[in-house]
Amino acid sequence: MQGFNMGRYMAPASLDPSLSHDHVGGFNKQNDTRPRAPDGSIVVRFEMPFKIWCSGCYPESIIDQGSRFNATKKSTGKFFTTPIYEFKMKHADCGKTIVIATDPLNQTYKMVSGGRRQDHDFKSMDEGGDVGDALDHSNPQDPFAAQEAARYAARKNDSATSDIEELQKLRERQWKHPHVINSQMRTYFRESEGGRWERDRHQQEGEAITNKFGLPFQVLASTKEDTELARNISFGQTAAQVSAAEESFAKSRSIFDNAPLKPLVRPAGMKDQAWNAYKQRHDLKQAAKIQTANKMEEQFGGWDRVRTRRKKRAPGELLSKMVERAVNRKKLGTEGVNMNASDRSKDEDRSKQAEQAAEKRPSLVPYDSEDE
Repeated sequence: MQGFNMGRYMAPASLDPSLSHDHVGGFNKQNDTRPRAPDGSIVVRFEMPFKIWCSGCYPESIIDQGSRFNATKKSTGKFFTTPIYEFKMKHADCGKTIVIATDPLNQTYKMVSGGRRQDHDFKSMDEGGDVGDALDHSNPQDPFAAQEAARYAARKNDSATSDIEELQKLRERQWKHPHVINSQMRTYFRESEGGRWERDRHQQEGEAITNKFGLPFQVLASTKEDTELARNISFGQTAAQVSAAEESFAKSRSIFDNAPLKPLVRPAGMKDQAWNAYKQRHDLKQAAKIQTANKMEEQFGGWDRVRTRRKKRAPGELLSKMVERAVNRKKLGTEGVNMNASDRSKDEDRSKQAEQAAEKRPSLVPYDSEDE
């Protein structure tokens, strides 16, 4: 809520009667009657007219133009009828005193003590200025000085003329077709690297990631430095991760030969859900192979010994054995009619023993015939 009399001008005398000095407005602009020190000085607010180096600081520090100080102002003399004022102030950083005085002759200020002016108006030859800047042209009666001044003025005029001509040519070349130049500039700022289109694309990608994962902050665009830094980062593995990797690597080894280990590779374009199911099936297969190999190692001493138990046969040996078995079966069929009960019981016992022996045989061992 605004207070009463808000917006109205309040004179200093109405706030503090001691400031009035018998004047209605508080201060007399024509004759300041504020109390002064015995030496005639008065405290005023002084604004630094230019940059200076403070010699009291170590190392020297810059006091910028426009810095304000509470300075003691007093008159130290006159230039004809113009008074010369001196301003004495204290630098808060070092506590040293800085004194600046007016210079009516040159219509400026000059440093008296406590610092030195940082002046950029004069350029010497060491700072890149021309030779003519350092010449003294105050005595026009000297013929050599007049000649040097004329040559310097001509050289400076030629240099300025050439610079102006170059600027005019550049302006004519750049602004001969302003609409075309404007279109080219706008196209460059739109389509160049880091232009408006690229910034909009990065912003849309960041907003999509933020909305997808519900992040409470804005995702900025990645830079080349971020990409290189991410590539160079390597994370260590715990003991559980190492053992799991070794187990998965061992499961990918073939159990029937000495083939090298084949790590599982994810096919290109496979989604995460399908990849997890594929790895699970692969692990089950590898576990079944390892279990089968362990069982064969316990019973037969390994797959190599099982393979050595096979007999090498001639090409016609299998056919001759099949013919021999057929002849034997035919003989048994003709002689079975004349067999007595004791012979039949013996045959039944032999068949039962053969069945029991067959049941005890391991099912994983391959055989070429029924008798083996």
